[in-house]
Amino acid sequence: MSEDIPNIQAEEIGCRRVLLIGLLSIAGLLVLVLPRQLWVKRELASVHQLAEEARRYGGTAGVPPGGINCSEREIGVILELGNADVGDEEFASLALMRSFKDLIALDLSDTRITDKSLELLGKASDLALLNLSRTRITDEGLESIARLPKLGSLYLAGTAVTDRGMDILVKTRGSRPLGNIDLIDTKVTADGVRKLSKAFKSLVIEHPAAVHPSSNKQ
Repeated sequence: MSEDIPNIQAEEIGCRRVLLIGLLSIAGLLVLVLPRQLWVKRELASVHQLAEEARRYGGTAGVPPGGINCSEREIGVILELGNADVGDEEFASLALMRSFKDLIALDLSDTRITDKSLELLGKASDLALLNLSRTRITDEGLESIARLPKLGSLYLAGTAVTDRGMDILVKTRGSRPLGNIDLIDTKVTADGVRKLSKAFKSLVIEHPAAVHPSSNKQ
């Protein structure tokens, strides 16, 4: 009987070690998971605050499907203000919100914003889509837009931009690509379209001077 005691003790020690390792593994997992959960909770709370502020003016904000990357601690936010009662003052208050920096898409179409609001877009370095159709922006405002590193889609339909604005866009943006631009009902001429086509080879231009509205071939 006494010969079995060491074996029992050894088994108990072994079980304790397994249990301890299991608890440490769970604890380690919790150390990894909990900060991520707290981060997501904090970010979504910030988006909710932005959405609440946007609703004051008739807009909305949210996170698209797949817009949260926990491993990289990145979140993408969409702010929709099309037809909202928003001017430069209202937009400035939205730009103060914590989630503004995480914008990947912004719709300001049919609002009262001017070039002054565009100066605030530098905070949103991940912005990929910007709709400024039928706003009060001018050529001068395009310099701020051109500096956005990830901008791929730009909608300027019904604005007062001209060929001079296209020159500013080309000069300021440099080698950074641009995916598509809408210039319907603007003061941009065929010459401006040609300059854009030459500067951005794969750019899709929506303009009457294009052979086809979904092509930049002249």
